[in-house]
Amino acid sequence: MLRKAATSIILALLALAFRRAQPPVSDFRPGRIAILRFGGFGDVVAVTSLIRAIRVAWPDALIDFITDQAGTSIVTNNPDITNIVIGRKPALTAHPGVILEAVRAMRQWSHHPYDLAFFTHQDFGNEFYPLFFRARFKVGFDIDDRGFDFAFTHSACIYSVGHAKESIHIATHFTDHFQRLLHAFTGADHAIERPVIRISDAELTAARAFLTGHGLDRNLVVLAPGGSHPIKIWPIERYAEVARILVADHDASVIVLLGPSEALHARHFADISGRFLFDAGHNSFRHNMAITHLADAMVCNDTGLMHVAAAFGVPAAAIFGPTPSAVFGYADQGHTIITADLPCVPCNDAVCKLLPDGQKQELAPCMNAVTPQRIVGTVVQYLTKADAS
Repeated sequence: MLRKAATSIILALLALAFRRAQPPVSDFRPGRIAILRFGGFGDVVAVTSLIRAIRVAWPDALIDFITDQAGTSIVTNNPDITNIVIGRKPALTAHPGVILEAVRAMRQWSHHPYDLAFFTHQDFGNEFYPLFFRARFKVGFDIDDRGFDFAFTHSACIYSVGHAKESIHIATHFTDHFQRLLHAFTGADHAIERPVIRISDAELTAARAFLTGHGLDRNLVVLAPGGSHPIKIWPIERYAEVARILVADHDASVIVLLGPSEALHARHFADISGRFLFDAGHNSFRHNMAITHLADAMVCNDTGLMHVAAAFGVPAAAIFGPTPSAVFGYADQGHTIITADLPCVPCNDAVCKLLPDGQKQELAPCMNAVTPQRIVGTVVQYLTKADAS
């Protein structure tokens, strides 16, 4: 409570010093536009829908996308982006050197001032540093109507867990949240755009050769068991059971895609023979995206490759526990949301309140209720449709 009160006082003072809230600008034609987003594969995928909406609104504008090295994996070959600028996400700490480095980065990126800039993060550090970014108009998020938009000329509001208006947040897809920034600036209604990812012919050819070389030549199912938070991850043992059943009983080719830090999970799949491959960190994320593009189906947690599959129109059995699928899922784009029929779902909490103290690290009931058989049934329906077409 003390921290929140202190933050509120700081925000109030910053708002008095810097706030430049302006009415929507409907007739402005920006020549140079910057969009900033660092980290989080899924978030970068979602921001490509904002980029697409901006390109539709101003077809002739130069659009720079400022991101980190990981973000370039998503936006390489994106036809809506003029230039990709690679940097590091500015960090806000008590260390003066870190703050000065972030300020210098903001000044360097905007050495030639922009007409319009969109800031797509929702934390205090990335609301503060836009003060030092040179642009005629700056658009970003306020959080809980608390004044986080002190650096911006225009803003859209989002609401966090526990806020009285949280229901607004968890009823709106996060691609829509990002595109609300454009509405905040123009005041006009814009068609909601889908995420955009482009894989080159050369990348697809390499992915096909890789799959063929490992005997994964038909009915390809990608398993993406990773995730950014333990509470969102379905047990790896159950993914292994899904793989066994699909390979043995349903003529499927199955590949598990994980990062290098998750290679230890190979032991759970060691007894699977046939058209199966466990691949942890041996290839780039672009390569894994190309494989996803070629897949007939995916099984996944709420993770980066789920968003990639949605952008490519690849059907997925997407497993959701506490996180709201209305925000992060793609039921309207061909995905099947697999979740528990519990009154607390989605709780949108980082820790399960149903688990007693001392057992908070155990599997949440909403994730435990999802069975391998339910997943297999969904995937088999996808494969049957793929064979029919």
